[in-house]
Formats: sequence, C-alpha cells, structure tokens
Amino acid sequence: MMNNFRFKGLTLFVFCLYLFWGFFGVDLTMNGEALRFPLHRAYILLTLLILCFNIKEFFVCSMKNSLLMILIFYMFISAAWSSSPVDTFRFVVFLFSSLAICILVALAYRDNQLRLIRWVFWLCFVLIICSIVAALQFPQYGINTKDFASSRWIGITEHPNKLGGLSLACIWLAVNLYYLSASKLEKIVALSSILIAFYTVIHADSMTSILASILAVCYTSYWHLLSVKSSAIKIVIFSIAFLGSLIITTVYMSTTEIVNQTLALSGRDTSLTGRTLLWANGLDAILDHPIIGSGFDDLEGLTKKYHILMSHLHNGYIEVLVKGGLIAGLLMFSILMSVFIKQMALKRIGNSSFVICHTGFVSILVHNMAESSLFKGFNSLSIIFIFIMVFTGVAYYDALGKNLISKSL
Repeated sequence: MMNNFRFKGLTLFVFCLYLFWGFFGVDLTMNGEALRFPLHRAYILLTLLILCFNIKEFFVCSMKNSLLMILIFYMFISAAWSSSPVDTFRFVVFLFSSLAICILVALAYRDNQLRLIRWVFWLCFVLIICSIVAALQFPQYGINTKDFASSRWIGITEHPNKLGGLSLACIWLAVNLYYLSASKLEKIVALSSILIAFYTVIHADSMTSILASILAVCYTSYWHLLSVKSSAIKIVIFSIAFLGSLIITTVYMSTTEIVNQTLALSGRDTSLTGRTLLWANGLDAILDHPIIGSGFDDLEGLTKKYHILMSHLHNGYIEVLVKGGLIAGLLMFSILMSVFIKQMALKRIGNSSFVICHTGFVSILVHNMAESSLFKGFNSLSIIFIFIMVFTGVAYYDALGKNLISKSL
C-alpha cells in the first residue's frame, strides 16, 4: 500500500515530544507548584499543522475509531455537570491532541513500525539513563526522601510512579526490539536496557510497574518463542515457572507481605488500608452518580467530600467509572474489546504488528489495576496506550483491505 503521508519525520519528532514532556518533571521538582513552561502549546500547534496536510487520512482513521471519538465527546459534555468545567475542557483538549498525534504517527509509520519502535525506545532509554544520573549525581532532585516511608528514585520525573511508567515503556519496547531486530549490536543494547530499566524501577520502588514490566518480558517472550510450541512443552514450562515462583515466595515472603507488596498504594499510602480506603471512596462516588458520573475534571468536589486526594484513584477502571459512570464504562469496555478482537484477527494472519501491540496493550491494562493512566491527555503511558489502539486498527483495516483477514475466517 502506497503511503503518501506528509511530514513523516516531523510527526515522529512531535510524537516523541509528547512522550518526553509527559515523562519529564525536573522543572516541577525544582519549582514546586509553579506553572510549567507552556511547551504543550507548541506541539499542539505542530499537531494541527501536520493534521491539516493529512486531513483526509486523519478523517478516515478517526471514523474507524468512532467509539473512541464518542467517548471523548462524552467527556466534553460532562463539563455540564462536573465541578470544574474549565478543567474538563482542558482535559478534553489535551486528550484529543494526544489522540490526534497518535493517529498521525500510526498512519505515517503503518509500513515501517520497526523505525518507530527504535525511535521511541531510544527516547525512553536516554530518559532512563538521565534518571540514573540525576539520582546518583543530583540526589536533591533525583531522589525523593521526604514524601515516602523510605527514599525512592524519581530521576528526571517528579514521582516514583512516573519513573516506574517510564521503565515499563522502555522494557516493553526493548524486549520487542530484541526479538524484531536482526542486528546483534542492537540486541545487546536492548538486553542491556532491560537490565538498566529494571535497576531503575526497583530503586523507584514502584511495585505496580515492576510487576507489569515482568509481565511485558514474559508475555512478549511467550509470543516470540513459545506460541508455536506444542501444548506439552508449554505445560512443562508453565509448571516449572509456577513451582519456581511458589518456592521463591514461600521461602522469602509471607502471604501478608505478598499482598502488601502487590497492592501497595505507591505515592499515597503504602498500607493496604490506605489503598482500600481510596478505592472504597471511589466506589461510593460511583453509587452517587451511577449513570453519568461526576465529570472528567480533577475531582476536587470528591476531594473535599472525602477529605483525601481523589484526582488519582490508582485504578484506571474505577476512575473512568467515577468520572463517567456507566455510560463511560460501557464505552471503555466496548473500545477495549474491539481492540482485543482486532488484535486476535491480526494474530490469525501472522501480522507483524500483533505482538508489539498486544503485549503493550495487556501490560498497560495490568498496570492500570493499580495506576490511573487510561484515556488521559498528556500522560505518556496513556499516549502509548492510545497509539497501540489506533495502530491496531490501522493494521487491521490495512489487512482487511488486502482481504487477508476475510480469507483467514
């Protein structure tokens, strides 16, 4: 298929700029509550410029992601009942801008995903290296020693969980690059980056990101190495892995420790009680407005009501239900199921986009069981997640246009 997309290089640069600004946080660490430099205005304008030169392709792709567009429109009209309409408008503008650049970069690199993976991988890897340097050489900025029970790395971000999300993205990209690349040097770099990223996320003490990163490595390796093996070999390998993990956890961790480590509320309250209280408040808020939710703002109204910060519920699914009620929940479920079905269709025809999209999709979904980065504007993991959904659709409809999927059914 001929790809006549204009400004491919600029599109990739702007996409990386979105991700960089979403992860970067030294300016917040140094200046506290001061307003950030409005860099986002520049790349929103660049996004609009690129969109104008590729308006036809953008419009067609947007229509193929109609459920996502409906969800964003619903977020927009929730300003009518949210406690802060201005925050809701800002939220929607940021989210639509993120969706737009994801659509544009997916269209631009629909036939060259390896180049796209390399660029984003190197961005994340460089940010990881910079975070290590910041923590070791400038601990007053790179390590948080006052907001948690123990010192935790934040690197060049402003929070350990954000550094954990950066590590997860780097590990997911690196393990896919390792299997996709034909260069031995690139494979060595990818393996090294995985170890370095794990070193970073362990020092950030973000258990959610650690578990999601382990899943990304194991799940990606499964699809590249074991998916074509016989059932007997799979059973043996899974049994060995299960017994090994059981022995390790039995010897080194009690049941209570496992639960506390797995469900720790990173960045808010590291006790199980703190986490369940936050979720309980969220469930109560859902019952208050079960159909339409409280609106897609910063939930300042709920913060005042429950006397605990509710702008980040550490569960992406509960947060969407709190903000958008049953309507948003059904739209989200429909979107996720649609993406999953398309990915399975790509798997059946052996499409090269399947593994990278599916492993990232699953890893971020698991990550959001204890974090909130689904369908958010300038959150980098949210941008990556939206890109995965859009790129899955682009690959699916390209294959459909070639009649590959219909022939496989």
